[in-house]
Amino acid sequence: MTSIQIGMMFLHQMLVFSSKDKQYGFLCPRCTNDKETTKETKEEYMNQRLSEGNKECYFSLFLYLAMRIGQQVRLGKAPRDVKDPIWIEPKSRRQPPTNLCGFYVLRHVYNIITASLTEFTEEMFNDSSPFPQLEIQEIRRHWGLFMLELHNNNPLNE
Repeated sequence: MTSIQIGMMFLHQMLVFSSKDKQYGFLCPRCTNDKETTKETKEEYMNQRLSEGNKECYFSLFLYLAMRIGQQVRLGKAPRDVKDPIWIEPKSRRQPPTNLCGFYVLRHVYNIITASLTEFTEEMFNDSSPFPQLEIQEIRRHWGLFMLELHNNNPLNE
């Protein structure tokens, strides 16, 4: 299991405990990031998930995808009448050259979930400065506590 998969599990648990799991969903990282899969197949998967799902917002933790609808940018949100959404890559905070990539991704999604955002303007993604170190430490602490919880609740560790 990778650290980003554990991060997705942490975020999903956070959604369930806060009763936001009906509002947000995740796209499968293997379906959206596999180098062997064609672009068309990835787009077909994403469009299918958006049209079949009943979520307001979908996250793809390896891809920063959004769909432009009028003047608003909605991350992974597809109205029922849109057959072929237009995908864009929003600009967002960038990590300095370190190994914190996964924590940056988790922090972005954590901020969106805790603020209950489902509609976004492009201005929200114009800040490319790094996150303050305290924000990265906070998400690392949450992630670490979740890892310990998984370890302590694993029957193989008894």
